[in-house]
Amino acid sequence: MINKGRLSPIHLIIISFAFFGLGYSFLNEPARFFKNILIFVSISAIIFGLIYFFVIRKRDQNDELKKYRKAVKQSKRRQKNQSSQAIGMKSRRGTSLAKKKRAHPPHLRVIDGKKSAKKNKLSL
Repeated sequence: MINKGRLSPIHLIIISFAFFGLGYSFLNEPARFFKNILIFVSISAIIFGLIYFFVIRKRDQNDELKKYRKAVKQSKRRQKNQSSQAIGMKSRRGTSLAKKKRAHPPHLRVIDGKKSAKKNKLSL
């Protein structure tokens, strides 16, 4: 079983040998140490670049994913613009904007009925 958050003694021994070897190499041959580090970083960057170019980039070119990301960006831009416009309007108009919103909520709708027919029946 794998212990979460703990390293086994074997892992600790391997890591300690790695640090010991790096320290020894750095103290005895610093130029060679930096050369090896530079080579390691360069090769890692090339491998990552190839993997990105051939695997990850093509996966990201999925048409639906592109459309979704574009929609998210548009939504964020709209929210940003609306919030900045709302702040500017509130400072100009004060409370008049709040009164307009309370007067006509968008989820309520007036339905015209036959009110005149009821009134005529009562008056007769």
